[in-house]
Amino acid sequence: MSEHLQRAQLLIDQGRYDDACKVLMVALAETPDHPDVHLLLAFCMSEKDDHAKAIEHAESAIARQPEYAYAHYAYASVLLGAGKQRQALAPAMESVRLETDNPTNHGIVAVVHMMLRNWREACEAAEAGLRLDPQNGGCLNVRAIALRSLGLTDESGLSIDSALSRDPEDSWSHANKGWNELHTGEAHSAVDSFKEALRLDPNSEWARAGLVEALKARNPVYACILRYFLWMSKLKPRVQIGLIIGAVVGVQLIMYISQAVPALALVGQILVFIYILFVLTSWCAVPFFNLLLRFHHEGRHALNGRERRSATCLGIVLLLIITMDLFFISQGVFDLWFLLFPVLLVFPTVTACRARPIGPKVLTTLYTLAASVLLIGALFGGRVDWLNPYIWMCVLSTWFVNLVPTHD
Repeated sequence: MSEHLQRAQLLIDQGRYDDACKVLMVALAETPDHPDVHLLLAFCMSEKDDHAKAIEHAESAIARQPEYAYAHYAYASVLLGAGKQRQALAPAMESVRLETDNPTNHGIVAVVHMMLRNWREACEAAEAGLRLDPQNGGCLNVRAIALRSLGLTDESGLSIDSALSRDPEDSWSHANKGWNELHTGEAHSAVDSFKEALRLDPNSEWARAGLVEALKARNPVYACILRYFLWMSKLKPRVQIGLIIGAVVGVQLIMYISQAVPALALVGQILVFIYILFVLTSWCAVPFFNLLLRFHHEGRHALNGRERRSATCLGIVLLLIITMDLFFISQGVFDLWFLLFPVLLVFPTVTACRARPIGPKVLTTLYTLAASVLLIGALFGGRVDWLNPYIWMCVLSTWFVNLVPTHD
């Protein structure tokens, strides 16, 4: 039995998850009630993105040995892999209850709180683990992320330095350092940190995503937008939604005042235009600058397939929008608001680019095509009455990102 487990663990360490599963299935046939077999299968299935089976095996391990702290730790881990952060908190806390003196258990609690953006709780859990093992790399890194999100960037840097001094070859610590440098506006240094993280672990998605952001942040325009994104990322989702709703209500109020007080009409129009420009810029900034990276000697390799496809799609739509506006200008149309109508098509386009898996992707793509038909019919087919539903479709599409899945 132990021979099968050792063989499977070796294969897992080598990243050979299919082979590990074959060995573990033999072990499962011999001893179906052994919790460690189920736990290793859970980790393998999670790595293969078969999250349903991963969760099933983790639950089977707990059912067979409810007081096994590691089983609850593993269950929390596979739930995190499946994007079920809230469900992961209970088994993570249970692992701590069953084995309080294990810093790794405190670390998984810290990670869950970090994913939920409970920054103070994440920091407290990480520090609880560090009291047991001051050199625990996972706890040091989570503490650094939590401190950074609480605005304590200097203390975050010290925590990362401590993690790197413990293990200079830790990819997570180098990537964490890169994100810290992005938060402080040091894009060039961040590029080096992310490259080092990828050298140590070429499969690190966190480091790859960080490298993409750092390369784009070399552009001063994107650097400003990134600061806004990073600031928003520190807030809980309900706070983000509250700010967005507040901004929309504020714009409506400005428009109402402008109509009620004609002397303020010009000021109101300028403020509304600035708001629309800000929303549009922040909305399409990521795929637009990804499009620019397609022509960058380092950036084209840093982008993954989905990002390249999204950037290309946005490029095609932008080309269509520019062509339409140039056509209207050539016809003597210089009305700024009229020329903005085609630009609104960016909103459903970006939503379609972000959505996945295949079901939501198809639906949002069809939605974008429907909006395009309304726009073309309104501007070229004389169906002016189609403009209103077109505008509403574009505006409503910005809310779909919060409703459709954005990961497989």
